[in-house]
Amino acid sequence: MIWGLSDAMSCNPDPWTEGYLMPGVEAASASQVPTADACVAGKQLIEKTVTSGLIYPNSDAGDFKVPELRAYLDRYLRGSNGK
Repeated sequence: MIWGLSDAMSCNPDPWTEGYLMPGVEAASASQVPTADACVAGKQLIEKTVTSGLIYPNSDAGDFKVPELRAYLDRYLRGSNGK
């Protein structure tokens, strides 16, 4: 829906001033409703995928030598070939 409205704004522009055009006002007005929901959904997807990635990496290779951390790293960090 958003792509369709975006295309409608660009393919059916309205005249503006001195030979300039502006996006189609009707499509731009209609795009306000789904865009609000899409922004919220997009923000949630970014938060879910990007912020969870910050949990997994260890701070540096020296952490594997710390006995208190090694058990957690072995359990929660997967290496190549699923190990």
